Amino acid sequence: KAMSMTGGFIPFKHLTALVGDRERMDAYKKLKYPLDITDVKSIMDFIGEHELNQSVEVLEKDIITDHKRRMFVNMTSEMMEKSSEDNFNVNDCLRKFSYRIDQMKFDSDEELEFHSMDDLRKQEMEYQASDEVDKMFPFGFNIIDDEIGGVPVPSTNYILAVPKAGKSLSLYDLANKNLKSGRNILFVTIEIPTKEATRKMYANFTGINYRGIVNKTLNDDELNEYNKFLNEEVVKYKDNLYMVYNRNGVDVKQIEMYCENLKKSGIEIDDIY
Repeated sequence: KAMSMTGGFIPFKHLTALVGDRERMDAYKKLKYPLDITDVKSIMDFIGEHELNQSVEVLEKDIITDHKRRMFVNMTSEMMEKSSEDNFNVNDCLRKFSYRIDQMKFDSDEELEFHSMDDLRKQEMEYQASDEVDKMFPFGFNIIDDEIGGVPVPSTNYILAVPKAGKSLSLYDLANKNLKSGRNILFVTIEIPTKEATRKMYANFTGINYRGIVNKTLNDDELNEYNKFLNEEVVKYKDNLYMVYNRNGVDVKQIEMYCENLKKSGIEIDDIY
């Protein structure tokens, strides 16, 4: 039946991988797979349009690429329709569609959780009655640490403020504090070159004037203190701090790759800045 429908033989291991592998099936469903993965005929129809001797991984990539292409075409048509409307707003359009493009880029789909108030009430009662305690980590800002005990672990946190408000300085300070406590840090920068960012961390660590370090205008005592720091203190943390710089930007997948490569070397990253 398969041969009459597709004109070729479908290797059993390919069919098993596509239909019988629960983890792969769940991953496809999360990506809004364009065909019904449990419908063998739909899979056969799709395979019939491709080389039948290719690996599952190649076929998988082709399927996702084709699906994304369709999504992008539909999105383009929708953007054209929006632009013709009388109340068209460029910023609103960019905001809406850039978010959807990011979802496609990172192979992710928005996961919405729906809970009734009764669900949340029961969940909180169970939490209070259990021995479980949510893990919190000091963030470095007193207003956060004192009021709510820090930030959840693990969590992703954003610092938003006007220019020159001290966002970068706060991150340098937080990174240094965590270095001193023995945590492994991956510091990612897309605006400030690695050398400059490292010097600013050193200045923050020692309390020595950054401009004096850059311009080499430190007095003898400051210079001796800085050299001592480089030769003694920095050596202590040589296996704890890793810097990544790319002026063209760094995405989540790249950061994940850096962490995975370090993990293969036996280095588990605790914090990413």
